[in-house]
Amino acid sequence: MSENATIDNINNDEVRLYELGINLIPTLEEKVQGEFEGIKILIKNHSGEIVSESTPVTIPLAYTMIKNIDSKNIKYNNASFGWVKFNITPDQIELIKEELDLNAEILRYVILKTTEAANTTSEVIAESLSKKSEVSDDRKKRRSSDD
Repeated sequence: MSENATIDNINNDEVRLYELGINLIPTLEEKVQGEFEGIKILIKNHSGEIVSESTPVTIPLAYTMIKNIDSKNIKYNNASFGWVKFNITPDQIELIKEELDLNAEILRYVILKTTEAANTTSEVIAESLSKKSEVSDDRKKRRSSDD
């Protein structure tokens, strides 16, 4: 048992590459950029090293998301999506998640282990999602005209 704990501790000290994908509440661009910078500072405060990033751009969401703000349910059909790749030890990830969970400007986020080769800018993702949204809107129009 103590041997496994030792192995886990060794692996926990090893720096790994992670990617944080984040959907921020779509507000003024300056505010979104400020929130994004704050998230990068959060990572750095936990001894993370930023490797690459793609600044947030507005994207259509696949479905409406609801966030409770000041005891009101607010619906969002768009979000400001960006990502950050960073090197950090695994023991710091949980601490970062705890702080992200408290941020009222975040609709949703995901943290994944990744590789250096996996790089797609937010702009490319937004363009791809916009095209999918247009196709979906066309389908909805055709369905309603068939009725």
